[in-house]
Amino acid sequence: MAAHTTDIVLGTASIALPLHHPLHTTKAAASVRLLLREAFGDQPVEFPAFNVDPEKRGEIFREHCEVIRQAHRTRFAPIRWSDGELLSADLIPKPTTWEIPLFVTGHSRQSLDWIARESHGWINSPRPPKMQRLIVEDWREEVMKQCGAA
Repeated sequence: MAAHTTDIVLGTASIALPLHHPLHTTKAAASVRLLLREAFGDQPVEFPAFNVDPEKRGEIFREHCEVIRQAHRTRFAPIRWSDGELLSADLIPKPTTWEIPLFVTGHSRQSLDWIARESHGWINSPRPPKMQRLIVEDWREEVMKQCGAA
């Protein structure tokens, strides 16, 4: 359905990015034209099952985001990261746009300036109205800084 329309966009529930191979995530997202909602994984019990150090999940999250971006934007470019590499190969299909939109869930152990700079949006848990308004104001201010408007 998504491949035959520009009016409908599919999105994911949050993907615990450090628990998934970045190339599998890249290929799956491009194959079905998703908005990719990423998280760093907030269920510590899952990390041993994937042999991932939960203390490194923020670092792994950033690294996997970069791998996904490189795999979407390039053709046959070597991509290396701490757990692997993509050499003399490519992933298809490529997104129909420059890249798949990435939305960070929560902070994913990232700073607000990193989220504003590296993502297409930020999904945060609802808070009491006054607190939510302050969070949204902080987000907007950071996005404006990244755009050079502040």
